Amino acid sequence: MSSLVPEILWINHASYALTYGATCLVVDPWLDGAAFNHGWSLLAASRFRAEDFARVTHIWISHEHPDHFSPPTLLKIPEQFRRQIVLLYRRTRDGRVAAFCRRAGFRVMEVDSNHKYTIGDSFTVTCGTVGSDSWLATQCGDRAILNVNDCVFRSADDVRALQAVVGSPDVVLTQFSYANWTGNPGDSAAMQAAAREKIEEMTRQIDVLQPRWVIPFASYILFSHEENAYLNEHANRVDDAVAVIRKTQKLPVVLYPGDVWAIGATHDPAPAIAHYKTDRLATTTRALAQAVSVPFEDLQLASEAFVVRMRKRNWLWMFRPLRWLRLLRPVHIYVRDLNRTVRVEIFAKMAVHPLGRAGPDIEMSADSLLFMLKNDFGIDTLLINGRFRELKRGARAMLSRQFAIARHNNDGFSYPRRLLDFAYVRRKLRQAMASVNPGATRRRSE
Repeated sequence: MSSLVPEILWINHASYALTYGATCLVVDPWLDGAAFNHGWSLLAASRFRAEDFARVTHIWISHEHPDHFSPPTLLKIPEQFRRQIVLLYRRTRDGRVAAFCRRAGFRVMEVDSNHKYTIGDSFTVTCGTVGSDSWLATQCGDRAILNVNDCVFRSADDVRALQAVVGSPDVVLTQFSYANWTGNPGDSAAMQAAAREKIEEMTRQIDVLQPRWVIPFASYILFSHEENAYLNEHANRVDDAVAVIRKTQKLPVVLYPGDVWAIGATHDPAPAIAHYKTDRLATTTRALAQAVSVPFEDLQLASEAFVVRMRKRNWLWMFRPLRWLRLLRPVHIYVRDLNRTVRVEIFAKMAVHPLGRAGPDIEMSADSLLFMLKNDFGIDTLLINGRFRELKRGARAMLSRQFAIARHNNDGFSYPRRLLDFAYVRRKLRQAMASVNPGATRRRSE
Protein backbone atom coordinates (compact mmCIF):
# COMPACT_ATOMS: atom_id res chain seq x y z
CA MET A 1 0.00 0.00 0.00
CA SER A 2 1.29 3.45 -0.92
CA SER A 3 2.41 5.73 1.91
CA LEU A 4 1.32 8.79 -0.07
CA VAL A 5 -1.46 10.93 1.39
CA PRO A 6 -3.69 12.96 -0.93
CA GLU A 7 -3.84 16.67 -0.12
CA ILE A 8 -6.44 19.31 -0.81
CA LEU A 9 -5.28 22.88 -1.34
CA TRP A 10 -8.27 25.21 -1.10
CA ILE A 11 -8.47 27.72 -3.96
CA ASN A 12 -11.89 29.34 -3.51
CA HIS A 13 -15.66 28.75 -3.62
CA ALA A 14 -15.96 25.46 -5.55
CA SER A 15 -12.31 25.19 -6.52
CA TYR A 16 -9.49 23.19 -5.00
CA ALA A 17 -6.30 21.43 -6.03
CA LEU A 18 -6.17 17.72 -5.25
CA THR A 19 -2.61 16.41 -5.25
CA TYR A 20 -1.52 12.78 -5.07
CA GLY A 21 2.02 11.92 -5.98
CA ALA A 22 3.01 13.65 -9.22
CA THR A 23 -0.59 14.37 -10.22
CA CYS A 24 -2.29 17.66 -9.35
CA LEU A 25 -5.93 18.06 -10.37
CA VAL A 26 -7.56 21.50 -10.09
CA VAL A 27 -11.34 21.61 -10.00
CA ASP A 28 -13.44 24.49 -11.38
CA PRO A 29 -10.94 27.35 -11.03
CA TRP A 30 -12.49 30.82 -10.53
CA LEU A 31 -9.89 33.12 -9.02
CA ASP A 32 -11.42 36.58 -9.14
CA GLY A 33 -13.80 38.96 -10.88
CA ALA A 34 -17.58 39.01 -11.16
CA ALA A 35 -19.83 36.25 -12.49
CA PHE A 36 -23.39 35.96 -13.79
CA ASN A 37 -23.59 39.36 -15.45
CA HIS A 38 -22.07 41.23 -12.51
CA GLY A 39 -24.42 39.50 -10.09
CA TRP A 40 -21.92 37.47 -8.02
CA SER A 41 -18.50 38.00 -6.49
CA LEU A 42 -16.29 35.84 -4.29
CA LEU A 43 -16.69 36.18 -0.52
CA ALA A 44 -12.94 35.80 0.16
CA ALA A 45 -9.91 36.80 -1.88
CA SER A 46 -8.03 33.99 -3.62
CA ARG A 47 -4.41 33.33 -2.77
CA PHE A 48 -3.85 30.93 -5.65
CA ARG A 49 -2.41 32.80 -8.63
CA ALA A 50 -2.10 32.14 -12.34
CA GLU A 51 1.60 31.25 -11.95
CA ASP A 52 0.66 28.53 -9.44
CA PHE A 53 -0.69 26.46 -12.34
CA ALA A 54 2.93 25.62 -13.15
CA ARG A 55 2.63 22.43 -11.08
CA VAL A 56 -0.92 21.55 -12.18
CA THR A 57 -1.25 18.50 -14.43
CA HIS A 58 -5.04 18.39 -14.89
CA ILE A 59 -8.09 20.68 -14.66
CA TRP A 60 -11.66 19.42 -14.42
CA ILE A 61 -14.61 21.66 -15.32
CA SER A 62 -17.97 20.54 -13.99
CA HIS A 63 -20.36 22.68 -16.04
CA GLU A 64 -20.66 25.88 -18.01
CA HIS A 65 -21.75 28.27 -15.25
CA PRO A 66 -19.14 31.03 -14.86
CA ASP A 67 -18.40 30.27 -11.19
CA HIS A 68 -17.14 26.88 -12.42
CA PHE A 69 -16.14 27.46 -16.04
CA SER A 70 -14.40 30.82 -15.84
CA PRO A 71 -12.83 31.77 -19.20
CA PRO A 72 -11.08 34.84 -17.69
CA THR A 73 -9.36 32.59 -15.15
CA LEU A 74 -8.38 29.98 -17.74
CA LEU A 75 -6.95 32.64 -20.06
CA LYS A 76 -4.87 34.14 -17.23
CA ILE A 77 -2.92 30.89 -16.97
CA PRO A 78 0.41 31.44 -18.78
CA GLU A 79 0.37 29.85 -22.21
CA GLN A 80 3.35 27.57 -21.51
CA PHE A 81 1.46 26.05 -18.57
CA ARG A 82 -1.75 25.61 -20.57
CA ARG A 83 0.11 23.46 -23.09
CA GLN A 84 1.12 21.07 -20.30
CA ILE A 85 -2.31 20.76 -18.66
CA VAL A 86 -4.90 18.14 -19.58
CA LEU A 87 -8.34 19.70 -19.24
CA LEU A 88 -11.17 17.25 -18.56
CA TYR A 89 -14.72 18.07 -19.64
CA ARG A 90 -17.71 15.87 -20.21
CA ARG A 91 -18.62 15.01 -23.77
CA THR A 92 -21.46 17.22 -25.01
CA ARG A 93 -23.49 17.45 -28.20
CA ASP A 94 -21.99 20.76 -29.32
CA GLY A 95 -18.50 20.39 -27.82
CA ARG A 96 -18.45 24.16 -27.27
CA VAL A 97 -16.53 24.24 -23.98
CA ALA A 98 -14.03 21.66 -25.21
CA ALA A 99 -13.47 23.67 -28.40
CA PHE A 100 -12.87 26.88 -26.42
CA CYS A 101 -10.32 25.15 -24.22
CA ARG A 102 -8.49 23.66 -27.21
CA ARG A 103 -8.26 27.10 -28.82
CA ALA A 104 -6.88 28.40 -25.52
CA GLY A 105 -4.03 25.87 -25.77
CA PHE A 106 -5.11 23.18 -23.29
CA ARG A 107 -4.82 19.48 -24.02
CA VAL A 108 -8.50 18.59 -23.84
CA MET A 109 -9.82 15.18 -22.85
CA GLU A 110 -13.57 14.72 -23.32
CA VAL A 111 -14.89 12.17 -20.84
CA ASP A 112 -17.97 9.96 -20.90
CA SER A 113 -20.42 9.70 -18.02
CA ASN A 114 -19.83 6.98 -15.42
CA HIS A 115 -16.57 5.91 -17.05
CA LYS A 116 -13.42 5.62 -14.93
CA TYR A 117 -10.23 7.24 -16.24
CA THR A 118 -6.72 6.87 -14.86
CA ILE A 119 -4.90 10.21 -14.82
CA GLY A 120 -1.95 9.33 -12.58
CA ASP A 121 -0.39 6.59 -10.49
CA SER A 122 -3.30 5.17 -8.41
CA PHE A 123 -5.32 8.29 -9.31
CA THR A 124 -8.64 7.81 -11.12
CA VAL A 125 -11.56 10.08 -11.96
CA THR A 126 -15.18 9.32 -12.80
CA CYS A 127 -17.80 11.93 -13.60
CA GLY A 128 -21.53 11.75 -14.17
CA THR A 129 -24.21 14.20 -15.20
CA VAL A 130 -27.30 15.53 -13.46
CA GLY A 131 -29.10 17.79 -15.90
CA SER A 132 -26.57 20.35 -17.12
CA ASP A 133 -24.36 19.80 -14.07
CA SER A 134 -21.95 17.02 -13.19
CA TRP A 135 -20.31 15.37 -10.19
CA LEU A 136 -16.76 14.07 -9.86
CA ALA A 137 -15.57 10.96 -8.02
CA THR A 138 -11.81 10.70 -7.50
CA GLN A 139 -9.83 7.79 -6.09
CA CYS A 140 -6.36 8.58 -4.76
CA GLY A 141 -4.77 5.42 -3.46
CA ASP A 142 -7.21 4.14 -0.82
CA ARG A 143 -9.04 7.49 -0.41
CA ALA A 144 -12.28 8.16 -2.29
CA ILE A 145 -13.43 11.77 -2.71
CA LEU A 146 -16.83 12.73 -4.13
CA ASN A 147 -17.49 16.26 -5.38
CA VAL A 148 -21.28 16.52 -5.60
CA ASN A 149 -20.96 20.06 -6.93
CA ASP A 150 -24.22 21.92 -7.63
CA CYS A 151 -26.01 18.69 -8.57
CA VAL A 152 -29.50 18.53 -7.10
CA PHE A 153 -30.60 15.14 -5.74
CA ARG A 154 -34.19 15.66 -4.68
CA SER A 155 -34.75 12.31 -3.01
CA ALA A 156 -32.89 9.61 -1.12
CA ASP A 157 -33.46 7.34 -4.12
CA ASP A 158 -31.58 9.79 -6.32
CA VAL A 159 -28.62 9.73 -3.92
CA ARG A 160 -28.74 5.93 -3.74
CA ALA A 161 -28.54 5.81 -7.55
CA LEU A 162 -25.38 7.92 -7.32
CA GLN A 163 -24.02 5.64 -4.60
CA ALA A 164 -24.54 2.63 -6.84
CA VAL A 165 -22.01 4.20 -9.23
CA VAL A 166 -19.46 5.71 -6.83
CA GLY A 167 -19.80 3.60 -3.69
CA SER A 168 -19.37 5.17 -0.24
CA PRO A 169 -16.72 7.90 -0.38
CA ASP A 170 -14.43 8.93 2.45
CA VAL A 171 -14.94 12.63 1.68
CA VAL A 172 -17.95 14.46 0.26
CA LEU A 173 -17.87 18.06 -0.94
CA THR A 174 -21.33 19.59 -1.25
CA GLN A 175 -23.09 22.91 -1.70
CA PHE A 176 -24.66 24.33 1.46
CA SER A 177 -26.68 27.41 0.45
CA TYR A 178 -28.99 28.60 -2.28
CA ALA A 179 -27.46 30.10 -5.40
CA ASN A 180 -30.33 31.76 -7.23
CA TRP A 181 -33.30 34.09 -6.93
CA THR A 182 -35.50 32.95 -4.06
CA GLY A 183 -37.93 35.85 -3.73
CA ASN A 184 -38.38 39.61 -3.87
CA PRO A 185 -36.99 41.97 -1.23
CA GLY A 186 -38.88 41.31 1.99
CA ASP A 187 -39.84 37.73 1.04
CA SER A 188 -38.02 36.39 4.09
CA ALA A 189 -40.12 33.24 4.32
CA ALA A 190 -39.26 32.21 0.76
CA MET A 191 -35.55 32.81 1.25
CA GLN A 192 -35.52 30.95 4.56
CA ALA A 193 -37.34 28.03 2.95
CA ALA A 194 -34.75 27.89 0.15
CA ALA A 195 -31.95 27.94 2.73
CA ARG A 196 -33.58 25.06 4.67
CA GLU A 197 -33.98 23.08 1.47
CA LYS A 198 -30.23 23.22 0.76
CA ILE A 199 -29.48 22.00 4.29
CA GLU A 200 -31.97 19.17 3.83
CA GLU A 201 -30.30 18.18 0.53
CA MET A 202 -26.91 18.15 2.22
CA THR A 203 -28.23 16.05 5.11
CA ARG A 204 -29.84 13.59 2.69
CA GLN A 205 -26.54 13.11 0.86
CA ILE A 206 -24.67 12.51 4.13
CA ASP A 207 -27.30 10.05 5.43
CA VAL A 208 -27.10 7.91 2.30
CA LEU A 209 -23.42 8.19 1.34
CA GLN A 210 -22.07 7.97 4.90
CA PRO A 211 -18.72 9.70 4.33
CA ARG A 212 -16.35 10.21 7.22
CA TRP A 213 -15.55 13.82 6.32
CA VAL A 214 -17.79 16.49 4.76
CA ILE A 215 -16.48 19.67 3.14
CA PRO A 216 -19.15 22.37 2.71
CA PHE A 217 -18.36 24.32 -0.45
CA ALA A 218 -19.67 26.04 -3.61
CA SER A 219 -21.47 28.69 -1.55
CA TYR A 220 -18.69 31.14 -0.72
CA ILE A 221 -20.15 33.93 -2.82
CA LEU A 222 -21.97 37.21 -2.46
CA PHE A 223 -24.91 38.54 -4.40
CA SER A 224 -23.00 41.70 -5.21
CA HIS A 225 -25.25 43.92 -7.31
CA GLU A 226 -27.48 46.71 -6.06
CA GLU A 227 -30.42 44.75 -7.49
CA ASN A 228 -29.76 41.47 -5.68
CA ALA A 229 -27.74 42.19 -2.51
CA TYR A 230 -30.83 41.59 -0.36
CA LEU A 231 -30.53 37.85 -1.20
CA ASN A 232 -27.49 37.63 1.09
CA GLU A 233 -29.57 38.15 4.22
CA HIS A 234 -30.94 34.63 4.60
CA ALA A 235 -28.25 32.62 2.78
CA ASN A 236 -26.75 29.84 4.91
CA ARG A 237 -23.39 30.56 6.54
CA VAL A 238 -20.71 27.90 6.70
CA ASP A 239 -21.12 27.60 10.48
CA ASP A 240 -24.79 26.67 9.84
CA ALA A 241 -23.57 23.83 7.63
CA VAL A 242 -20.98 22.72 10.19
CA ALA A 243 -23.62 22.49 12.93
CA VAL A 244 -25.73 20.20 10.72
CA ILE A 245 -22.75 18.04 9.73
CA ARG A 246 -21.89 17.51 13.39
CA LYS A 247 -25.45 16.39 14.11
CA THR A 248 -24.93 13.58 11.57
CA GLN A 249 -21.85 12.45 13.56
CA LYS A 250 -19.57 13.20 10.60
CA LEU A 251 -16.43 15.34 10.66
CA PRO A 252 -16.68 18.81 9.06
CA VAL A 253 -13.71 20.19 7.17
CA VAL A 254 -13.83 23.93 6.44
CA LEU A 255 -11.03 25.36 4.32
CA TYR A 256 -10.14 28.98 3.62
CA PRO A 257 -8.26 30.09 0.48
CA GLY A 258 -4.68 28.89 0.83
CA ASP A 259 -5.43 26.20 3.45
CA VAL A 260 -4.08 22.69 2.89
CA TRP A 261 -5.63 19.56 4.35
CA ALA A 262 -3.97 16.16 4.15
CA ILE A 263 -6.96 13.85 3.87
CA GLY A 264 -7.39 11.99 7.13
CA ALA A 265 -5.50 14.48 9.26
CA THR A 266 -7.13 15.99 12.35
CA HIS A 267 -8.84 19.22 11.38
CA ASP A 268 -10.24 22.16 13.32
CA PRO A 269 -12.76 24.14 11.20
CA ALA A 270 -12.88 27.08 13.63
CA PRO A 271 -10.08 29.23 12.07
CA ALA A 272 -11.59 29.09 8.57
CA ILE A 273 -15.08 29.79 9.94
CA ALA A 274 -13.72 32.86 11.72
CA HIS A 275 -12.04 34.10 8.54
CA TYR A 276 -15.26 33.75 6.52
CA LYS A 277 -17.21 35.54 9.25
CA THR A 278 -14.75 38.42 9.15
CA ASP A 279 -15.03 38.59 5.37
CA ARG A 280 -18.81 38.67 5.54
CA LEU A 281 -18.78 41.49 8.09
CA ALA A 282 -16.43 43.44 5.83
CA THR A 283 -18.82 43.18 2.89
CA THR A 284 -20.88 46.04 4.30
CA THR A 285 -18.19 48.39 3.02
CA ARG A 286 -17.90 46.82 -0.44
CA ALA A 287 -19.27 48.83 -3.34
CA LEU A 288 -22.15 47.10 -5.11
CA ALA A 289 -22.25 46.77 -8.89
CA GLN A 290 -24.75 49.00 -10.63
CA ALA A 291 -26.87 48.61 -13.73
CA VAL A 292 -25.26 49.78 -16.96
CA SER A 293 -27.16 52.26 -19.11
CA VAL A 294 -28.50 50.70 -22.31
CA PRO A 295 -30.23 52.65 -25.10
CA PHE A 296 -33.71 51.40 -25.95
CA GLU A 297 -32.62 50.97 -29.58
CA ASP A 298 -30.08 48.35 -28.47
CA LEU A 299 -32.88 46.34 -26.90
CA GLN A 300 -34.92 46.55 -30.10
CA LEU A 301 -32.03 45.33 -32.24
CA ALA A 302 -31.24 42.50 -29.82
CA SER A 303 -34.91 41.45 -29.80
CA GLU A 304 -35.05 41.31 -33.59
CA ALA A 305 -31.85 39.26 -33.70
CA PHE A 306 -33.20 36.92 -31.00
CA VAL A 307 -36.39 36.14 -32.96
CA VAL A 308 -34.41 35.58 -36.18
CA ARG A 309 -32.04 33.25 -34.30
CA MET A 310 -34.89 31.22 -32.85
CA ARG A 311 -36.63 30.90 -36.24
CA LYS A 312 -33.46 29.69 -37.95
CA ARG A 313 -32.85 26.98 -35.38
CA ASN A 314 -36.37 25.81 -34.60
CA TRP A 315 -39.79 25.21 -36.12
CA LEU A 316 -41.49 27.84 -33.98
CA TRP A 317 -44.89 27.17 -35.55
CA MET A 318 -44.93 23.95 -33.51
CA PHE A 319 -45.40 26.03 -30.36
CA ARG A 320 -48.23 28.28 -31.59
CA PRO A 321 -50.89 26.04 -29.98
CA LEU A 322 -49.23 26.67 -26.60
CA ARG A 323 -49.78 30.39 -27.13
CA TRP A 324 -53.43 29.85 -28.06
CA LEU A 325 -53.86 27.73 -24.92
CA ARG A 326 -52.21 30.53 -22.91
CA LEU A 327 -49.45 28.17 -21.77
CA LEU A 328 -46.86 30.31 -23.53
CA ARG A 329 -48.11 33.83 -22.96
CA PRO A 330 -46.16 37.01 -23.79
CA VAL A 331 -44.39 38.49 -20.77
CA HIS A 332 -44.74 42.17 -19.97
CA ILE A 333 -41.48 43.50 -18.56
CA TYR A 334 -41.14 46.85 -16.84
CA VAL A 335 -37.67 48.12 -17.75
CA ARG A 336 -36.93 50.07 -14.62
CA ASP A 337 -34.17 52.40 -15.75
CA LEU A 338 -35.91 53.24 -19.03
CA ASN A 339 -39.33 53.58 -17.40
CA ARG A 340 -40.97 51.56 -20.18
CA THR A 341 -43.00 48.39 -20.32
CA VAL A 342 -42.30 46.02 -23.20
CA ARG A 343 -43.95 42.84 -24.43
CA VAL A 344 -41.49 40.00 -24.96
CA GLU A 345 -42.21 36.66 -26.63
CA ILE A 346 -40.40 34.18 -28.81
CA PHE A 347 -42.68 34.63 -31.84
CA ALA A 348 -42.32 38.37 -32.43
CA LYS A 349 -39.89 41.19 -31.78
CA MET A 350 -40.24 43.22 -28.61
CA ALA A 351 -42.91 45.90 -28.58
CA VAL A 352 -43.63 48.80 -26.25
CA HIS A 353 -46.80 48.16 -24.28
CA PRO A 354 -48.99 50.88 -22.74
CA LEU A 355 -49.21 49.35 -19.30
CA GLY A 356 -48.79 51.42 -16.18
CA ARG A 357 -46.27 50.62 -13.46
CA ALA A 358 -48.72 48.21 -11.78
CA GLY A 359 -49.57 46.29 -14.97
CA PRO A 360 -46.37 44.40 -15.95
CA ASP A 361 -45.50 40.85 -14.90
CA ILE A 362 -41.86 41.34 -14.03
CA GLU A 363 -39.30 44.11 -13.57
CA MET A 364 -35.62 44.31 -14.47
CA SER A 365 -33.02 46.76 -15.70
CA ALA A 366 -32.27 47.23 -19.39
CA ASP A 367 -28.83 45.60 -19.25
CA SER A 368 -30.35 42.41 -17.78
CA LEU A 369 -32.93 42.27 -20.57
CA LEU A 370 -30.24 42.91 -23.17
CA PHE A 371 -28.06 40.12 -21.75
CA MET A 372 -31.00 37.71 -21.86
CA LEU A 373 -31.83 38.57 -25.48
CA LYS A 374 -28.23 38.34 -26.72
CA ASN A 375 -27.26 35.08 -25.00
CA ASP A 376 -29.06 31.75 -25.24
CA PHE A 377 -28.00 31.07 -21.65
CA GLY A 378 -29.21 34.50 -20.56
CA ILE A 379 -32.35 33.23 -18.83
CA ASP A 380 -30.26 30.91 -16.64
CA THR A 381 -27.99 33.82 -15.73
CA LEU A 382 -30.97 35.98 -14.76
CA LEU A 383 -32.59 33.30 -12.60
CA ILE A 384 -29.28 32.71 -10.82
CA ASN A 385 -28.21 36.31 -10.31
CA GLY A 386 -31.69 37.33 -9.19
CA ARG A 387 -31.53 40.75 -10.80
CA PHE A 388 -35.29 41.07 -11.28
CA ARG A 389 -38.53 41.49 -9.36
CA GLU A 390 -41.58 39.30 -9.78
CA LEU A 391 -44.51 41.74 -9.96
CA LYS A 392 -47.14 39.06 -10.50
CA ARG A 393 -47.21 35.59 -9.01
CA GLY A 394 -45.82 33.05 -11.47
CA ALA A 395 -44.11 35.64 -13.67
CA ARG A 396 -40.72 33.97 -13.27
CA ALA A 397 -42.14 30.72 -14.68
CA MET A 398 -43.77 32.61 -17.56
CA LEU A 399 -40.45 34.21 -18.44
CA SER A 400 -38.64 30.86 -18.21
CA ARG A 401 -41.09 29.29 -20.65
CA GLN A 402 -40.57 32.06 -23.19
CA PHE A 403 -36.83 31.48 -23.15
CA ALA A 404 -36.86 27.70 -22.69
CA ILE A 405 -36.19 27.03 -26.37
CA ALA A 406 -33.15 29.32 -26.31
CA ARG A 407 -31.91 27.47 -23.23
CA HIS A 408 -32.24 24.12 -25.02
CA ASN A 409 -30.50 25.54 -28.11
CA ASN A 410 -27.65 26.54 -25.81
CA ASP A 411 -27.38 22.90 -24.71
CA GLY A 412 -27.09 21.79 -28.33
CA PHE A 413 -30.72 20.86 -28.96
CA SER A 414 -33.15 22.30 -31.50
CA TYR A 415 -36.80 21.64 -32.29
CA PRO A 416 -38.23 19.31 -33.47
CA ARG A 417 -35.01 17.30 -33.02
CA ARG A 418 -35.27 17.72 -29.25
CA LEU A 419 -38.55 15.81 -29.27
CA LEU A 420 -36.74 12.78 -30.69
CA ASP A 421 -34.78 12.55 -27.44
CA PHE A 422 -36.99 9.97 -25.75
CA ALA A 423 -35.26 10.31 -22.37
CA TYR A 424 -36.05 14.03 -22.40
CA VAL A 425 -39.69 13.44 -23.38
CA ARG A 426 -40.07 10.76 -20.69
CA ARG A 427 -38.62 13.09 -18.06
CA LYS A 428 -40.98 15.90 -19.07
CA LEU A 429 -43.96 13.55 -18.91
CA ARG A 430 -42.93 12.47 -15.42
CA GLN A 431 -42.62 16.10 -14.36
CA ALA A 432 -46.08 16.83 -15.74
CA MET A 433 -47.53 13.85 -13.88
CA ALA A 434 -45.78 14.94 -10.68
CA SER A 435 -47.29 18.42 -10.96
CA VAL A 436 -50.75 16.85 -11.23
CA ASN A 437 -50.22 14.34 -8.42
CA PRO A 438 -47.19 15.41 -6.32
CA GLY A 439 -48.14 13.05 -3.49
CA ALA A 440 -47.44 10.05 -5.69
CA THR A 441 -43.92 11.29 -6.44
CA ARG A 442 -43.22 11.83 -2.76
CA ARG A 443 -44.45 8.35 -1.87
CA ARG A 444 -42.17 6.75 -4.46
CA SER A 445 -39.11 8.54 -3.05
CA GLU A 446 -39.82 7.94 0.65
